[in-house]
Amino acid sequence: MQVGRYAKCALRIALTVAAVILVLELAPLREISTHLASTELSWLWAALFLQVLIRVITAARMQLLAHFQRLSLSFWVMLRIVLATAFYGLFLPGGIAGGAVTFVKYRQYGAGGAAALTNVVVNKAIAALTIGFLTCTAWLADFVRSQDATSPALNSLIALLSLLTLLLLPFLLKTGINAFGLAPRLQHRYANGHGRFSRAAGALLSQMQILNDLGWRQTFVLIFAGCAAHVIGAAGMLFFGLALGLSIDLISVMWIYGMVFLLALLPISFANVGVREASMILLLAPFGIGAAEATAWSVLMYSGPLAAALAGALLEATAFADSPLPIRRDQ
Repeated sequence: MQVGRYAKCALRIALTVAAVILVLELAPLREISTHLASTELSWLWAALFLQVLIRVITAARMQLLAHFQRLSLSFWVMLRIVLATAFYGLFLPGGIAGGAVTFVKYRQYGAGGAAALTNVVVNKAIAALTIGFLTCTAWLADFVRSQDATSPALNSLIALLSLLTLLLLPFLLKTGINAFGLAPRLQHRYANGHGRFSRAAGALLSQMQILNDLGWRQTFVLIFAGCAAHVIGAAGMLFFGLALGLSIDLISVMWIYGMVFLLALLPISFANVGVREASMILLLAPFGIGAAEATAWSVLMYSGPLAAALAGALLEATAFADSPLPIRRDQ
């Protein structure tokens, strides 16, 4: 098993290096540096502020979900978890590993295994559901506009369908949580079990049932918070572009941001290095943005997660320094 783990790690390192080499072949380092040197600081600071706001909203959503689960975890604890996950995410591949870090941090702050796993899974589901919705909506609006279809009736229809889909998202989330009606029956089945697996499965399904019992309004608040975080993320991406003098309207940026976000969930490279830059080059090319400009845009966007990671590292170092050292007892 250790050999397989090392092989996977070596493969990811190789893919990361290959992606970086490919990007540098398309976008020479000197050109990237030239674009970065022209960064307008006012737009950069505005983009960094939005990066902070994203993490505040994410922590608030996580705390609200924990409240629905009857977990006594405060907003500040959730913010520490978000920032710590950003720190460890620098060294781990994809968003899946980030979920594992979040799970560990939940347990560290006193949440049970079933409750921690439920919170991580549901938060990932909300993130994927909302970014998928916003990406598809923005792409459709951009496609209609590119076809010179400026009919008010058609635009109104797209807006109406988007609104109806948004209102239906809580039902889609609850359907997934309820496992198509199987969760209550499975919960009853495992409730009478005596094995370790039965107890763990029963506890997990019990947590899922708590969320299934939420009303539409409570579920919609979780969905809306997820949408808000992604919209702010897209606006931050737009501001990073404006800092480099690159201008694309928000609708186009929205679906590009969504595609980059979804690709970042794949456990391909470490901290998504190389994959993000290559995807930006590919997605921005139809808008007349060259490889060096797209790479500079991607590198500048990396300053937001990097700042969050540094804050997480500081919090982790403080927590480590404050933790009592084990007392060694000589035999």
